[in-house]
Amino acid sequence: MTAPTAESLQQVAEQNRIAWAIEREYAIQNPAPPKPILPQEVITRAERGWDLHLAKRQLIAKTGEDTYNVPSCSGRGTYTVHYGGTVEDCTCTDYGVHGGKIACKHLTAVALIYARRRRVHSRCEVGGVGSHEKTLVGIRNDHRRGGLMYCLPHHPESLAGTLADLTVVGS
Repeated sequence: MTAPTAESLQQVAEQNRIAWAIEREYAIQNPAPPKPILPQEVITRAERGWDLHLAKRQLIAKTGEDTYNVPSCSGRGTYTVHYGGTVEDCTCTDYGVHGGKIACKHLTAVALIYARRRRVHSRCEVGGVGSHEKTLVGIRNDHRRGGLMYCLPHHPESLAGTLADLTVVGS
């Protein structure tokens, strides 16, 4: 075996520099796809949003039709959250870093408040009239989810028991 000459080593070094330049140019022209959002990232923010909702929901203030002021967890300021309209966003750094692909804890806390305020409508078991149309009544202490509901003016015969056993649900 013969030892490499200085000239052959220079050629190899030049070829390596060219190969690296080509690889760099290819990387610039073809950037890597964005990294996928991991389920754990979503779960973490949901848990932190739930904790914020439990700890400071009384401090979350609705300032406009779809705008809320949410206190920071550290207690040093507030964030503006738009929720319920066409745009849902937050002014916090976490929301900005993830480009809105993951809801931050502030947005999650507002979503929980928004969800709690939604009214559940019931229907009369006999006539199908909704609670948004008529006042419906049910049997007191009927703790089944939704319970059986009746429209008293139209179906008093559907109710077994006395009026003392009734509870008014909606109007």
